[in-house]
Amino acid sequence: MPESAHRGADHRHRQPKILDQALEAARTFKPLSQAEVANLLERVRPAALEGKYELYKTTPRNDGTARKPQVLG
Repeated sequence: MPESAHRGADHRHRQPKILDQALEAARTFKPLSQAEVANLLERVRPAALEGKYELYKTTPRNDGTARKPQVLG
């Protein structure tokens, strides 16, 4: 049997588990408190300031408008 057929069967087997996980997350969701949000923002601030995980937004290599400024209007 081709490997792709195995993957399809595996996907169908996992689907109910993924759905159950999503439903449980929705049922038990609790928003972060203001203190938790402040703590999270403080922890990610250094990476956000340098664009560490958003190179597509912060470098000319990944910015199509840097190569074709006419698309900006």
